Amino acid sequence: MNMTKALEALSPYLENPRQIVIRSEAFVVAAAAMLFLQLMLGPWRRRFVQGTLWVAYTASFPLITYTLGQMVTSPVKNMLYPVWAVILFWAAGCANALMAYSIEDNRRWKRYLFELLQYMVYLSVIFKLFNAGHPFAERMVSTHPIVFTLSLLTCMAFWANLYRVVAGWMVTNSTPSKLVADYMRAQVQANTRSRAAQEETFTMSGCKYLVQHPFMEDNPCDDHRAITIEAIWGMPFDGDSLLEKQLRDVCLSFALSHLLRRRYFGLDCAEAGLPKTLLFALDGLLPEEDQVNHYSGAFHVIEVELGFLYDSLFTKYATLFLLESIFLMLVIFKLICASVCGVVLIAYPPTVKTPDPIIEVGTRRVDVTVTVLIVGALLVFELLEAILYLTSDWATVSLACSYTRGDQGKPIPSIILFLRRFKFVNILSRRINLFGYWQNKMGQSSVIGHNLFVHRLYVGHMRGDLVSSALHQAYNLICLMIFPVKNFVAVPDLVKTYIVSCLRIYGTDGGSLANGIASLQRNGVLGDFSSTLEKDSQIKVMLIWHIATEYCNIAIFNGAEEGLHQSDAQQVATTLSKYCAYLMYFIPELLAENSTDTLFIVHNVVKEVQNALGGDKPTKDRLLRIIQDSESSRRNQDQTVAQDSTTNNNEDSILIRGLKLGRDLEAKDVDLRWKVMAEFWAETIIYIAPSDKAAEHMERLAQGGEFLTHVWALLNHAGILNRD
Repeated sequence: MNMTKALEALSPYLENPRQIVIRSEAFVVAAAAMLFLQLMLGPWRRRFVQGTLWVAYTASFPLITYTLGQMVTSPVKNMLYPVWAVILFWAAGCANALMAYSIEDNRRWKRYLFELLQYMVYLSVIFKLFNAGHPFAERMVSTHPIVFTLSLLTCMAFWANLYRVVAGWMVTNSTPSKLVADYMRAQVQANTRSRAAQEETFTMSGCKYLVQHPFMEDNPCDDHRAITIEAIWGMPFDGDSLLEKQLRDVCLSFALSHLLRRRYFGLDCAEAGLPKTLLFALDGLLPEEDQVNHYSGAFHVIEVELGFLYDSLFTKYATLFLLESIFLMLVIFKLICASVCGVVLIAYPPTVKTPDPIIEVGTRRVDVTVTVLIVGALLVFELLEAILYLTSDWATVSLACSYTRGDQGKPIPSIILFLRRFKFVNILSRRINLFGYWQNKMGQSSVIGHNLFVHRLYVGHMRGDLVSSALHQAYNLICLMIFPVKNFVAVPDLVKTYIVSCLRIYGTDGGSLANGIASLQRNGVLGDFSSTLEKDSQIKVMLIWHIATEYCNIAIFNGAEEGLHQSDAQQVATTLSKYCAYLMYFIPELLAENSTDTLFIVHNVVKEVQNALGGDKPTKDRLLRIIQDSESSRRNQDQTVAQDSTTNNNEDSILIRGLKLGRDLEAKDVDLRWKVMAEFWAETIIYIAPSDKAAEHMERLAQGGEFLTHVWALLNHAGILNRD
């Protein structure tokens, strides 16, 4: 062995071995801090902090792996390394509120299992620090209490990590959804043979939708074992009307989430298209008496349903729900063992010597203090995790199912009921979940309004050589990162009312969904504007009507009709018009049309708008001048190529057609004008919502969700899966 080279390799450690220990200690603190960030920011993810949470989630795993590897391979050793290794292993399990950052992460559950085994190997090597190979040291190991408590904590941290693996596997497992699909098919066949299927009314007390299903049994969809909406509606819940309504609503959302999850796996929806399914939506979810509240109850049920889907895809709550008793027992054992570990570290810190390490750094009081503080923080973390679960919607479903089985007097349901009556815990839970299930906002964009800056990033002219163009695009990108360009508004209650009204009209008239034709026909203007709906793709139709709506909105605030306040219909029309523009530009993957084609069409329209305006503000007079310039250009073109029919194109562009439509709409009575546009856009939202883009909708749940996803879910439960 070349001693010179060996000493050179060890020289960084020989100079200041204490720094190596301090660095490992700092990484342990950082890992614990990231775990707390996941806990605190996870419930807020659907509002904001996506970037911060992504850093806390993504950076934690390489940090933990590097620190454990450093402890194993470095010749510098410290007797607190085993304690720190257990803390890192604990942090690797992630918070219950964040199991995966994207759906794609769940497909890597096999890799997580390999990492779990890798961590166990690291821990076994680090734990050898307690065994010096000396008889006296062996006696110390057998009597020192921290060894036993650390071993127990390691076992429980292993289960926490295993929960993450199981949760990822459950997302990719289609068996539960397949059983739900089979159950619904059996129910449809049974209803078809019975007279009840012929009834024209619907009541929740007869709804057979599954709330909880015993998948692990031989006959998982046995009616006598499965808990349905019918069973939940038949429970008195101790005569507590407030508790009864809460449990019923949450269980309904949970049952609907099972049905919607089938779309993610592309499974059959046997109840789709049946009259009773539509009655369920119109009479069960959307009763007419709820119109005074703008159907807030129904949309809240959809909100909670999508919240369950989010939890199933991105958190551990679905796994904890299935293994509820084991989870709570592990929490209790963790609290006990971690408390004992902290007390032992203070009273009797480990000082066992081992001859194996090349460099051994002694344990200082500050190291013990920091370690005890981290252990104490993990105790608080576990307590918060348990409280958040026991006050979650999942625990609410568990409580309702316990009532149905007659188990409400058992420990877990009793604890859930107790926590619901404990004001401090409820306040804490509301604080953590302050921002609700989703952001409750709609994106707003306009191809001729104030969103032109963002478009320049994509459709700006190439300037000079490739380097200059790249620098220009980079400058625009930096500006976009510093100055947000997306505009959001709270979803108006009137929008929900208009959409439900259109859905009710569809339920009454039957037939296929219409892309605005029905609304024009109801208002007696189909003959005037039918040409805007024919021979064009849905994207072009929406762009034409969006430009027309923007023209009318600009005209009304341009002095043409001064003194008029924005009516309800105008608010609905402009909000939905800008929302459709936002969908086409920023989230085209949610639409049934090809997203690349959609972006190409929208970019061309934006480029045409920029060229036509030339930097001018889009006023009514300026927009009318664009129409006049187009007509003059068309007349000149017709005269020039009159004798060459192959080059004569009489088709106006999307911009011109939209402006002309706006001018024609402006000629109508102001009330009729906005009524036509409001109903057109409400009908359009219902028309574009049905699609097979289930994975895209569910991926967006992690970004705060989209209003279109709520409409998509509502139409699914009405049995409307496509436009036909």
